[in-house]
Parts: sequence; C-alpha cells; structure tokens
Amino acid sequence: VRHAYNKWMDEAVKEYIPKGKIKWPLYSLVATWIKEAWDNIDPAMIQ
Repeated sequence: VRHAYNKWMDEAVKEYIPKGKIKWPLYSLVATWIKEAWDNIDPAMIQ
C-alpha cells in the first residue's frame, strides 16, 4: 500500500485544499490499493 501511495504522490495530478495542502486520494482508490496488496500476498504466508 505504501508503494502505491508513493507512486500516486509522485505521478498523479493532485488537487489542493484552500489551506494549500494536498487533498487525500479518494477512498475508492485507497481501497483498490488495499485489495491489490492482499491479492499479492502468498496464501501460504497466511496459514
């Protein structure tokens, strides 16, 4: 998940809030990162 977030920070066109800070990514995008991270885990590691 950290890798996906860092990639988003490096590559995505970001929006800013009025205080000048970067808006967080959409929850649906973060959920996609989490699902991809779970899908990449070897099932043998979860036993």
